[in-house]
Amino acid sequence: MAESKTSPKRLKAIERQTRALELRRDGLTYREIAEKVGYKGPSSAYRGIMAALRRTQQPPADALRKLELERLDLAAAAIVEKVLAGDLQAIDRWVRLSESRRRLLGLDAPARTEITGAEGGPVLVATPEWQRLRALILSTLEAHPQAKAALVAVLLEAESGSGG
Repeated sequence: MAESKTSPKRLKAIERQTRALELRRDGLTYREIAEKVGYKGPSSAYRGIMAALRRTQQPPADALRKLELERLDLAAAAIVEKVLAGDLQAIDRWVRLSESRRRLLGLDAPARTEITGAEGGPVLVATPEWQRLRALILSTLEAHPQAKAALVAVLLEAESGSGG
């Protein structure tokens, strides 16, 4: 059963995320936020802040977006003359500022990445867990030679990269 939206645990997590968001707005790094708020590390602080930002009805999230946009505007204003003069380094910086703005505003479509194996087939990862599971399945099928032979054929085809 899902935890109530008003459970003490969930409310405490929301308070912590909101505090982390406020600290980020104040300019602290994710590492500093993690230390102050009690997250395990910077990536946990980042995830907490992102969770708070997803709750867009919260004023601190709107304030942080506004502040970050103002910071981007300041940075862009500082280099606009060089950009207009054709300074390639300034143009590169301008593009990066624009990318940050688009991400902050959610204007870019999510990047879609697809990884495929040989000839567009699936990517096979032979982890130790898979190797153990494979061996267990094959040993279990010892009593069923036809089923084992069929499975071995499928596995060999897939593992050789010619499956599909």
